Amino acid sequence: MIKAVIFDLDGTTVDSRSAWTESFKQAARKFGFDYSEDLDRLTRGVGVIKSAANLTVHFGVPEKKKEFLILAEENYKNLFFQKVTLMPGALELLSRIAPQFKLALASSSPRFVLTANFAKFPKLKEYFKVSVAGDEVARTKPSPDIFLLAARRLKVDPENCLVIEDSPTGVQAAKAAGMKCIGLLDPGPKKQAIEAADKQVDSLNQISDKLIAQL
Repeated sequence: MIKAVIFDLDGTTVDSRSAWTESFKQAARKFGFDYSEDLDRLTRGVGVIKSAANLTVHFGVPEKKKEFLILAEENYKNLFFQKVTLMPGALELLSRIAPQFKLALASSSPRFVLTANFAKFPKLKEYFKVSVAGDEVARTKPSPDIFLLAARRLKVDPENCLVIEDSPTGVQAAKAAGMKCIGLLDPGPKKQAIEAADKQVDSLNQISDKLIAQL
């Protein structure tokens, strides 16, 4: 029986893709490289720390990982309030299920990203009494550490938790944690491979307490 629902942040609860894409693009430009949208496969769902590592390896400058990370984070901070918005239906879904389930937010992003989102969207802080950031665990997605820590903080067994995710790495992490998972399909033309999810939906508006209870 599902007792808790754990939400991913980027691409699930908030739409931050354009902010992160532009952040990586600007950082890459500083290093003399081009960041094209096909490189999203190296950054989607893994957090900025692993993204910086993946991209600098791709560009052939792995020793520049720290400098790239600092640039990308600064760029994101500058773009955050302009570009990041709530995902359609996010607050409505939280309102629908809050009476029945414990709620947590679990992200591969560092804590400053979660803090910024709670400041911009204070309603999220009201619903998410528990949150986990990527710099609070040894391994980020696709490892299950983030979700397992969220379950411990919620005081709910992993098998009684449901994860809502939009990325293949996030779905993989949820299943590795022994949790059920609803995969949120990308609205764009490049669909993410999230077939491993127990259920796929096109929008958060399609998720109900009834659907959750069926998993």
